[in-house]
Amino acid sequence: KPLTIAFFMRDQVGAPLIRGFMMADYLKQRGHATAMVLAKRGAGNPTPLKELEACKQVDVCIFVKWYARAFPSLVKECKARGALVLIDFMDYCNTHIKNVVRHWPKEVDGLIAQSLHQLEYYHALNYTRSVLIYHQHTNTIGRTTPVDRPVRYVGYTGHWRNLGADNRAIFEHIQAWGASRNIEFKTIDYFKFNNMLKGTDDTYKQGIYHYAVDDVDIAIIWPAEMEDLEIYFKPITRLVYWWSHGIPVIFYPTQVYSEVALAAGYPLAATNAEEVEFWMTKLSENQAFRAEVSAIGLRAAKHFSMETTAARYEEALCPYAQGGMRDKLAVPPKSLYSSLE
Repeated sequence: KPLTIAFFMRDQVGAPLIRGFMMADYLKQRGHATAMVLAKRGAGNPTPLKELEACKQVDVCIFVKWYARAFPSLVKECKARGALVLIDFMDYCNTHIKNVVRHWPKEVDGLIAQSLHQLEYYHALNYTRSVLIYHQHTNTIGRTTPVDRPVRYVGYTGHWRNLGADNRAIFEHIQAWGASRNIEFKTIDYFKFNNMLKGTDDTYKQGIYHYAVDDVDIAIIWPAEMEDLEIYFKPITRLVYWWSHGIPVIFYPTQVYSEVALAAGYPLAATNAEEVEFWMTKLSENQAFRAEVSAIGLRAAKHFSMETTAARYEEALCPYAQGGMRDKLAVPPKSLYSSLE
């Protein structure tokens, strides 16, 4: 049965763009109705509910990376239309705990979890209608990087100088290793590329997100701080981003990275500078291994495409649109483990 889904967003960049606007378009293609609600009131948006007011019946309201306190009225409007109310956090940082978790209206039904660990945690908090829908990548143009050229650049999303002192020391050590082999580190800062697309009709900023890494040969993902919230609650966004490009990515084994990498049979986990250097050496000196790792990542990325993730929304949410299902527990979608076997 087709659903009517309202996505609530603070703005139109980052996670709201990926999990809101883009996902709404893909769900429309699958026959569902969607409404986009820019829920942050301001001079340019004096009536945040205008999109929702056109809907007499809504099956699901999803608040995407929403961490403002002032949304009880929006939840009330959703409930008046018979909707299930979910919060799609993407991550779970201290700001969210401070501003949202302690102030949620009781009508919030659950959260969209980013890992099996998160799902269990939210159920333990008595949000038993939470569902598991992994973050997707947005490489819809199929942009991939050749693996038959010498390793010249190592990419890092973010900036290593923003790391905590201990992690920054690790990166400085790794940079020294690279410098001795004429391998440079490249910071992938998407905000620097915003001007690339001015005057274009690149709706989803594919030029920013995907052409910017054409010269990257190996990538590294590392936590900014070794704290529980970052290790256990960050989504798989960056991992599947690099996978979708066929770029081997060395990653610190956070909860969700370990979860999906194990399911995919993906190596390259590292917990210290020596292990990072081991993988970098093997990738730079063994072209066959580099090609093999690239292929594993590309195969795994298919399970996190826009199309696949839209299907997971259906699998997780459609039971709520069936008669008599609204008071029953959500059945999480098939786990990645079964889908990759």
